[in-house]
Formats: sequence, C-alpha cells, structure tokens
Amino acid sequence: MLRASSPRVRIVKKCEQYRVVNNKGLKTTLSFEDCTYFECGKKSKFSQSSLEVVGEMVENKDDFNEFLRQIVIECPKLIKIESNELTVARNGL
Repeated sequence: MLRASSPRVRIVKKCEQYRVVNNKGLKTTLSFEDCTYFECGKKSKFSQSSLEVVGEMVENKDDFNEFLRQIVIECPKLIKIESNELTVARNGL
C-alpha cells in the first residue's frame, strides 16, 4: 500500500529552540520555526513562521501567563492557532 501511494505535500522546516528560566521557577522552551510548504507535482508553495511556547515547569501559573502576555505585547502580529503542519498546508495550498 505504501508503494502505491505518492506524496502530496512536502514540508521543509527550520527550527531554533531556546530555553527560558527565571528566578521564580519558570522553565519554558521557545521554538521558532520557519516552514515552507510545497504541493508535489505543482509549483505552488508558501511559507509560514511560527512560535511554540512549552511550559516545562511552572510553580505559579500566573507567572507563565504573564510571560505569554509580554510576548504578545512585544509581537502584536502573533496569532494563536491550534493546528499541525498538514492543517496549515491544506489551508495555504
């Protein structure tokens, strides 16, 4: 069955990750991703950048929420979405 299938979308992803720790016990990982989506067999493509914030250890949830609020204030063009790469490719291609 795998031999009979053919790829529909190719995704090229470049990712940089940073670890954020503060003196109040907040530990998070920031992942900056630049993704390029190609539709196989056609010349259509598009790119999208994203930021993923994962809270690893939070003693006080308010500290984490304040950290996220500060990121949104610094970068007002950020939009929170719940999706994976295939959903983004379907919507963009």
